[in-house]
Amino acid sequence: MNATPANQKTATIIPIAGGKGGVGKSLIAANLAIVLARLGHKTIGIDLDLGAANLHSCLGLSGGTPPGLARFLRSTDQAPLESYLARTPYRNLHLLAGDEGNPFLAQLNVAQQRRLVQQIRALPAEYVILDLGAGSSFSTLDFFRIAHKGLLVTTPEITSLQNLMNFLKNLAFRVIEHALPQDRSIHRKLQTLYTSPLELKSNQPSLPQTLLSSLDPEIAEKVLSSWHQFRPRLVFNRGLGPDDLTIIPELEKHLSHQLDLTVEFIGYIPEDLAVLNSLRQGKSLMSFASTSNAGQDMIRLARRVLRLWDQPIPNSANQLQQYTQRLYLET
Repeated sequence: MNATPANQKTATIIPIAGGKGGVGKSLIAANLAIVLARLGHKTIGIDLDLGAANLHSCLGLSGGTPPGLARFLRSTDQAPLESYLARTPYRNLHLLAGDEGNPFLAQLNVAQQRRLVQQIRALPAEYVILDLGAGSSFSTLDFFRIAHKGLLVTTPEITSLQNLMNFLKNLAFRVIEHALPQDRSIHRKLQTLYTSPLELKSNQPSLPQTLLSSLDPEIAEKVLSSWHQFRPRLVFNRGLGPDDLTIIPELEKHLSHQLDLTVEFIGYIPEDLAVLNSLRQGKSLMSFASTSNAGQDMIRLARRVLRLWDQPIPNSANQLQQYTQRLYLET
């Protein structure tokens, strides 16, 4: 196993997920990694969109998927994950590619997942960006749980926000499930709740507290404490203007009330034809049009990550709303 030297600082791991496909998750993962690397930080991008890998494409790499994650998982020689990293055209940035178009890779067993997580934690980098699969499969939820802070990408549409809320609901239940003692009745309730949608307009009571109400109070408090450590950061992508963010207070209220969850708002990326054109040209946004509106906001997102990732972001909703309004007034 690849052990981390005692004098080496542990990498900051940033899982990036979305409640549904098509929200721009891989594009943000790729370009965030590029900007962090350009700013002088040793960065590794890992494609964990198992069975539908495309992070290499968003990085502008041609020639098919380089060998990486699939070969590591199938290997029997116990070589460290680090040895499967591929170079990229960007200084300070390496890639662990997925396995494009292989649906069987999506079915990791417990031993494979545990080995992979241990190796990810040991990688020699300042930042490790995890591009996760769309939706909320158990594998995606478990990789998002690697860190208490992760990026969640959504578009401002109600359907996208609805999927985001259901991702967070399932994340809550997955965290609780792993923190719970073995109790068949509770686990049966969890299986039902995984398939129950969470409505943005609903006034239902706190689902975690309702689920745990039958447990011993001391156990329930310990389980809830595990959940309360999580504080995801939200990025709104493909925005059309400041009015997109008027939904934030209602979203904050429902996540706090229904899931006992505090989220923070860290980024806003506008709809920009430069993104589509970069993909058509087979190039990354940052190499194709870094001065575009979307490119500049990617740079701002990366700088916020560097400045704010390891600390709470006070009043993040108002900050992002005010910042976005100022930005649109200036353009």
